[in-house]
Amino acid sequence: MRQPSSLRGSTGELLCSFFFEVFCGMRAFVTVGSTQFDELIMAVDDEGVQKALRGIGVNELTVQYGRGRYRMTTGRGNVLNVEAYDFKPSLHDDMIAADLIISHAGAGTMLESLRLGKRLIVVVNESLMENHQAELAEEMERSNHSYAATVSTLLDVIKRAVGI
Repeated sequence: MRQPSSLRGSTGELLCSFFFEVFCGMRAFVTVGSTQFDELIMAVDDEGVQKALRGIGVNELTVQYGRGRYRMTTGRGNVLNVEAYDFKPSLHDDMIAADLIISHAGAGTMLESLRLGKRLIVVVNESLMENHQAELAEEMERSNHSYAATVSTLLDVIKRAVGI
């Protein structure tokens, strides 16, 4: 969890937990890469999922929706403060800033998340034919590198990924 340097230490930990949303909010980053995965974007736009993220300390949500057609409401009108975009030249800065990454099962995104040491939830797109994503995501979870989810299990996996 990020904290201002003036809040580090035992007193800072106490202040951080007390004033969590003001000083120490976490950031989640959702990415679908260059694909279209509207079901994932709709899932994180769900109030229940956003409340679960809020419950674990997330107050900032950055969403990269790729080629998808579904657009989230952005700004502070949601449970979380949401920023969304289709593409950027690089997702690296958003990945670095994130405390939690929720990603499609793209190998590049998964590897980058692991290199950065980020907590990662990999969401399998079940609508793909001959879906190799499930096998990859499940193996990554068995190896304790990430958590595997589907759109329908995302809420439960978010809770499991942070131990609540």
